Amino acid sequence: MKVFTKFCLIICLSSLVVNAGADMLYAVQDKGLNDSQFFTINPNTLEIKSLPNGNYPCYDIDALDAHPQTSVLYAASGDDAVRNKGYLYTVNSQTGKLSPIGYTGFDEIEALSFHPVDGSLWAWAKASSGQEGGLVKIPNPQVPSNNTLYPNSMQVEAMTWDNEGEFLYVAANTELFVYNTSSVLVNTCNLFGETEALEILPDGRLLVGMHGESNLLPYKVVNAQTCQIEDGGSITTGFDDVEGIAWTGISALITTIALDQGVNNTIIIEAGSSQYKLFMLDLDIYDDSDYHVTFEQTVVPENGISFYHNYPSAGELFSASTYSMLPERIDTVSPGIYTVTSTVTIVETGTSDTKILTVRVVEPVEWGFVYFIACHKS
Repeated sequence: MKVFTKFCLIICLSSLVVNAGADMLYAVQDKGLNDSQFFTINPNTLEIKSLPNGNYPCYDIDALDAHPQTSVLYAASGDDAVRNKGYLYTVNSQTGKLSPIGYTGFDEIEALSFHPVDGSLWAWAKASSGQEGGLVKIPNPQVPSNNTLYPNSMQVEAMTWDNEGEFLYVAANTELFVYNTSSVLVNTCNLFGETEALEILPDGRLLVGMHGESNLLPYKVVNAQTCQIEDGGSITTGFDDVEGIAWTGISALITTIALDQGVNNTIIIEAGSSQYKLFMLDLDIYDDSDYHVTFEQTVVPENGISFYHNYPSAGELFSASTYSMLPERIDTVSPGIYTVTSTVTIVETGTSDTKILTVRVVEPVEWGFVYFIACHKS
């Protein structure tokens, strides 16, 4: 939901600085129709910084959250994106750089929240373009299209799990709905304003982002169990349309890895021919350690296609961040549809990223026959 009024970020300062020495608050601004900017709020100093490579015009990032175990940031786009509507991304916590994971199957994702216990990702999809909307469970964020939809027509803009994974807080317009894991509504609170961002704080209260009518409109810490809204201090962010917020630990600075195979997840090749495919390895290292990275591929069914690349089978050693090319040649033998699973893994940490590519091998075109038909067509 786009509202073009200026407002400030109102927060309970005491809540933000409690045990916050190793934490960081991330947020995303979605100015105008679809221009997105990632920024941080330091819980100790309350200093606000825009991430240097975190400005994404036309991306329409409407949701943000951090994985509870790895602290890796994830974001999702809405249907005002010029391309990649309803996409899931990872976000570099130092630079704000987006790395696309893939399409969720829904054109508009309004909210994201990780379950704090099992690490599953939950999203809220709005109904659009003939698609059903509702609550979406994504067991593996690396395969966002493999999900389960629980249809619901509510116009939800934000949601978050509590720290124990027992309650899901869902915000629609000015109301906050509290559900348990059995989808039973246990409470409804009045938030006194249109809510577009929710995040759970370490002490169990909610950080709530609202739209308002002046520069001092509320982002407040709320006790959702009792619907008690607590007054707090304020800071001005300089951003006027915050769509998502994520509280995360310093572990967000761990070495991260991503594999990019481009926007096309399906390629078509004639049997007996070859085609080159380019992967991009995105490795972000934040310490002085060296890391081995492996690149592995499997294909199902086997024996119909083969791959040739120069990447070392035992992995390659990196001592600094890199965004490097992994070119390979795909040779085809038999017609069919092949599923190629490509995985990059940091050996020392076990962190990995996987992409799925569909290769359709078709029968070669008989050009002489085609020419004959074209020349003799009446």
